[in-house]
Amino acid sequence: MAELSIGELAARVRLRPSAIRYYEAAGLLPPPARRGGRRRYDGASLRRLSFIVQARRAGLTIAKVRRWLAAWDAPPGAGSPLRDILAAELATLDARSVEIERQRARVATLLDCRCTSIADCPSL
Repeated sequence: MAELSIGELAARVRLRPSAIRYYEAAGLLPPPARRGGRRRYDGASLRRLSFIVQARRAGLTIAKVRRWLAAWDAPPGAGSPLRDILAAELATLDARSVEIERQRARVATLLDCRCTSIADCPSL
């Protein structure tokens, strides 16, 4: 893959160049190589930034993304911290999913309710 300018990289991941510079400053994206004083990004940077964008859109905090990336960068092995982090995140998502389904059922019940006031509603 040819090297990308910051504008080309931003277009690929649908971000503003300022967001890419922010992720660099936050330590999530390593400083890129420079050619003629301009940032040049390789395929590894594109993959890493794509992961960051997806993680942020999924609601992960910068701190959590940083921990995931640090674990991702750790040498592979049986004691990989990434597997532990991912297992914990999956458990959290499963718990949130159960709570969301409960809340959805409550809202659906209230939507069908014909009560004129909260005090009179047997569904609550």
